[in-house]
Amino acid sequence: MKRLMALLLAFTLLMAAAVNLAWATTANTPVMTVSSVEGRKGDAVTLYVTLKNNPGFSAASVKIDFDDTNITLTDAALCGDFAAGAFVSYGNLPYITFVKSENVTESEFLKLTFTIAESAELGDISVTVLYAEGDISDTDENDVDFRVVPGKISISEKTFETGECIPGDVTKDERVTIRDVSAIRLFLAGDLALTEMQQAAGDINQDGRVTIRDLSAIRLFLAGKYTLERSDQSLA
Repeated sequence: MKRLMALLLAFTLLMAAAVNLAWATTANTPVMTVSSVEGRKGDAVTLYVTLKNNPGFSAASVKIDFDDTNITLTDAALCGDFAAGAFVSYGNLPYITFVKSENVTESEFLKLTFTIAESAELGDISVTVLYAEGDISDTDENDVDFRVVPGKISISEKTFETGECIPGDVTKDERVTIRDVSAIRLFLAGDLALTEMQQAAGDINQDGRVTIRDLSAIRLFLAGKYTLERSDQSLA
């Protein structure tokens, strides 16, 4: 009986170790994620490709994969350190190729701009990144592999005129939070593109543009000092 118990205990410890090893492997796996965005027909929208647990790489040849029936990839750009000093080709979109003399471990990889067709069907369109074995490598020519998480472009007809949008809800998560303040700040700094619908959500005073006054209105709302309605309320 003691021998049996000892064997059972050893087996249990072995299984626990295997589970912990699997968890650690998963937690440290390099992941490439495509963001998601919402837009309307005719909008230009921006998606970002970000990296988690990036071990560093210096060369890549990838394809941006999507259904081109409803959307068109109009522009692409490497982000941050990836762009600095890189030999890069954007002339063959949706294929993007670049080479650098040093490995980059940055988390922001690509900025992608799409135009939604006026004839686009409503719904979600998946956007992902494809590459073959050996297409991403470091300066020592070692392969670098990522698990790719697709994003999407959600095409809708929501407008304020139909009463389906929330004033101040720039991030389109059906609530107004500090994330909406951050989104407008980035937009005003030129670091984030907002769709026509998102700008309409941020245009609290309805003067046809998103300004610091709209940002102030949302901040006051979060502090309980303002009502986010279509009005010309004083921001004093």
